[in-house]
Amino acid sequence: IYGGWGGGQSDSHAVFSSRYIHRFEFSGGRYTPTQNPQNTMPDYLVWATSVGLAGSDADPSLDIDGDGLTNMEEYLSGFDPTDANSVFAIESMQTIDQTEEAEQIIVEWESKENRIYSINHTTNLVTGEYEVLADDIVYPQNSYTVDVNQATGFIQVDVRLK
Repeated sequence: IYGGWGGGQSDSHAVFSSRYIHRFEFSGGRYTPTQNPQNTMPDYLVWATSVGLAGSDADPSLDIDGDGLTNMEEYLSGFDPTDANSVFAIESMQTIDQTEEAEQIIVEWESKENRIYSINHTTNLVTGEYEVLADDIVYPQNSYTVDVNQATGFIQVDVRLK
């Protein structure tokens, strides 16, 4: 699950854009909507019960709070599937103009315990090819500084279960 994308423009200024969810990962492999949660995701079901999801509301593909993330995405990112204001996203991106050669972008998000974050980069959203700029970022860290020369294009924050 990816928290968001920020595109670097030709003048090296970062902009924030909406969330882009690309894939789901969990300890048992990739989730597909056709899998039966009872057989493949017992940890998900325990979590769903603990946050008050019951019956058909526990379906991992539903977005019961209307925030744009499915129950499964809320589970993986550590947010509340019953609160539309509780959502994984890049909270801010700001540029630091130290010098023309050393401009940097600070990416910030709300981090959660028992999650691992990585910062990825691509120049082409169509190809699906990403370069990992940083990996194994854990709570309480909730930001990463990227050199503009290192990552022109799109920045992405990825979250997975620890």
